[in-house]
Amino acid sequence: MKASPETRDEIKNVLDKYFESYLKGQLDDVITHYSPEPDTTLINSGLEEKQIGRENIRSRIEQSLNQKEKITSLKYHNLMVSEKDTVAWISSDLEARLAWEDQEINLMLRLTGVFVKEKNNWLITQMHSSAPFTMEKHED
Repeated sequence: MKASPETRDEIKNVLDKYFESYLKGQLDDVITHYSPEPDTTLINSGLEEKQIGRENIRSRIEQSLNQKEKITSLKYHNLMVSEKDTVAWISSDLEARLAWEDQEINLMLRLTGVFVKEKNNWLITQMHSSAPFTMEKHED
């Protein structure tokens, strides 16, 4: 179910515009990339970071944009795009750079998402980003 080159380019364009709007702090533009459907979902790593519905997603992103630590860069790598009819889904590695106090912190995340095509536009209906977690066995 590999996406056509056209769909892949369209999804990349949506992601690029989404990240660009986020980095510029343009909340209204960020939200336009989400489907207005009531079950549209955004999930991140934090315990409180599961939002369902566009208004809840908007509130969470607004909080994120107003945090002391700022995301200064978002870059996806190894993007895989699949599609069937008017649904596309992605998985990717995501590199995020944060400015926190006097430091720059690089985070390697994973990103998955589902997009629906509505009126010739791809909209996010589900997005999830999180940091990989490993448990190591400690030897006594």
